Amino acid sequence: MNRSIDARALPCPKPVILTKQAVDEGGFTTLQIIVDNEPAKENVKRFLTRSGYTNLSVFEEHGEFTITTDSKRKQVSDTASLAPKTLFFSSEYLGSGDAALGTLLMRGFLYALTELDQKPSRLVFMNSSVSLATEGARTLSDLQKLEHSGVEILVCGTCLDYYHLTDKLAVGIISNMYTITEALLEGNGAVNIS
Repeated sequence: MNRSIDARALPCPKPVILTKQAVDEGGFTTLQIIVDNEPAKENVKRFLTRSGYTNLSVFEEHGEFTITTDSKRKQVSDTASLAPKTLFFSSEYLGSGDAALGTLLMRGFLYALTELDQKPSRLVFMNSSVSLATEGARTLSDLQKLEHSGVEILVCGTCLDYYHLTDKLAVGIISNMYTITEALLEGNGAVNIS
């Protein structure tokens, strides 16, 4: 049985949630998800890949993307209880008080992360902290080092849109509320840094 999901014009994270519901229900031979923007396409692809689907194809026409997979799925091991920490950032400043001091502290904190032997598995940026991952940010080189060392960097797509920074993202991947919420609940939970 073929199953098709029309997720065009749906806000984040609805395309991923609809995809998850279809995966959970199963019973399809082929699954197609239609979205109308690049972040939704990437989020759906990432979800399917993390769920064990390896036979993915993407067809683009007139700014719309059709992501297709078959029912073949590799077993995904459950290692959530072993997962290292996720660090959650909700502000471009570290702590409250003077903004200049908060900026200095955030830069120092991100630099310190690059020097640690054991790094967190994931950094999540929401609200104004998304600016830390954009072109020209003084934190950019440290975040790029962290990403290069294997740290996953998730950046809220809705927040990037709100601050008109989507085109300026220079490190990490544009993510959605579903994936971010899932990430915050994995393993031993998240540490709020801001």
